Formats: sequence, C-alpha cells, structure tokens
Amino acid sequence: MTDVHHIYDVVGHTDQISHFLRVRDSGRLHHAWLLEGIRGIGKTQTAINLAAAVLGAPYRLEGKTFGVDHGEVRDHICAGSHPDFRIVQTPVDSNGKPKSAIPVEDVRKLTQFFSLKPALGGYRVAILDAMDDLNASGANAILKTLEEPPAKCLLFLIYHRQSGLLPTIRSRCQRLKFDPLHPAELDTVLKTHAGDLDVPDDILALSGGSPGEALRFVQADVFGLHDMLRQTFERDWPEMRSSSVNLLLQRAAASEIHFDFFLKYLDDRLFKLAENVSGLQSASLAKAWTQIRSDAGEASLLKLDLTERTAKCLSALQDVSRKLGSTNAV
Repeated sequence: MTDVHHIYDVVGHTDQISHFLRVRDSGRLHHAWLLEGIRGIGKTQTAINLAAAVLGAPYRLEGKTFGVDHGEVRDHICAGSHPDFRIVQTPVDSNGKPKSAIPVEDVRKLTQFFSLKPALGGYRVAILDAMDDLNASGANAILKTLEEPPAKCLLFLIYHRQSGLLPTIRSRCQRLKFDPLHPAELDTVLKTHAGDLDVPDDILALSGGSPGEALRFVQADVFGLHDMLRQTFERDWPEMRSSSVNLLLQRAAASEIHFDFFLKYLDDRLFKLAENVSGLQSASLAKAWTQIRSDAGEASLLKLDLTERTAKCLSALQDVSRKLGSTNAV
C-alpha cells in the first residue's frame, strides 16, 4: 500500500465509539459495521481510529475526544504500510477531482484481502469510503463479502445517505448512526484544523454541524462571497444593483464549493425572509427558492458551466427582488 492516511483525534460521537469498543471488548465483534450520517462529520476518521484500536494501537477516550496514541500500529497505518489494514476510496482524476464511482475491481480486491490470514495474528480490517460512491456492480460485490465473512475480519462501511442502500447490505451490518456536531464540538474541530481563523457564525451554521463542510468553505475562501451576500440581503434588499449582481456572479462561479455555498446561503436567507412576511411576499419568496433550486438542478443535469448555472439562479433572485420592490413601493 502506498496511500497515506492521516490520523486525527475525533471530537464527539462518544456514544457510538463507546458502544463499538464495548462490543469489541465483549469478544462478540460483528464482522461489518455501517457508519451513517451526513458527509464531513467524522465517520471515516472514526473508522480509522477504531481500526487502529482493533489492530492493537493504544488509544484514549477522554471526555469528548477519541484519539490514537503514537506507536507502531499508528505509524504503519499513517504510512499505508500496515499489512492488515486497507481503505478503499473513490479515486481522483488527473485534475484531483473525485471520479463518479469506486471501481468494482477495487471492491473485489477486498474479498481477496479478507481471504488471507491476518499477517500479525489479529484482525484484518478494511474501510469502504463510501457506499454512496458504489455503482450496482460494486454494491453486489460488497454484498458477496458480507454474505461470506471470513473469521477475524472487520469491515467498516461509510454511508453519507446520499444514495439508496440495498436492504440486504443494511441487514448484514451493525449500524452506528452519527449526528451533526454540537456548536462547541464543531468549534473545537475547527480550531484544530483552521487555527485562529475567525469563521463567522452564519458560515458555521450553513455547515449543518459538519466540520468537513465548514473546513471546505474555509479552505475555499468563501469569505468574500459571504460578505457580498450579507451586504445584498442586510443592506440593499430587496434592491439588487447591477454592479452587485455582476460581482456576485464572479464570486459565486469561482468554484463548485463557492457555488454550493451560494445555494446554501440563499436557502437559508430566503427561508428566513419568508418567515418574516406573509401573503404575496411570502409566496413570492417561496416561488423564488423553488425556481432557484430547480434551475440549479436542471443546469447541473445539462452540464452547464458554473457561470451559466450561477446566472440562472441570480436571474430568479432578481425577479423576486423586483416583485418585492414594487410591492413595497405601493
């Protein structure tokens, strides 16, 4: 193995972690565990840390923190050289973007991996990240592994709930349901990974309790876009100046992450605006939200570029701003 896997402390999810460790200590460890919850809340890192614990690494579960201590097991996992550990993830293309699915060949290699005896005499442990990235062939391949589990093998399946999951797969797994992090837990994770960077509260709120999502926004530097959106809705709304629209277009179309943040912000802001008005104004805002989401989905299916997708959403936003402006003028 040549892949490098970083090991960080996991913050939160102590009930799920404690439950798994109790089962492990009981000697009745099930061969397959489904870790499910929204993307970016620490499921994969939890699985890596639990795998290290099963493989003999010293660990600590203190308060809200689950960490793996330095040692031979951790070092080998981090270097991708542990003979009894594998992680299968969606490969990336030459531009560093994730491909559409995990190749079925990579999933089938897990069957071969589990067919071998543990090199170090304990367990063989693998992580599949994520079930959402399997096509039908990949799902059937992992089902075969679940149906015929060898002894002393442990499989963690990461599931973001962004696609369907075969009932036959779910029924063969023990499930650990992961919830979004509480604000204090989210703040702890961000301080570890983002240092002293001051992240506005509404950016944290838009992450939905997912530190991975919050870090994605921070690392993409959405702060300029965030400032422009706040100005549009807190100072100018319902007016939308052409100059502001042009700047929003440039910033929101800067990357897929910027566009995603743009949509999340509009979701939140239009909902809050609709809550504070009634009648025709509320209906107009609801219609605008539906139109923006519809346009975004249609544009994605048509594989329009980011500028075109952003322009369609801004056009719907301008329409409702004009309607609300004329209503207020009456």
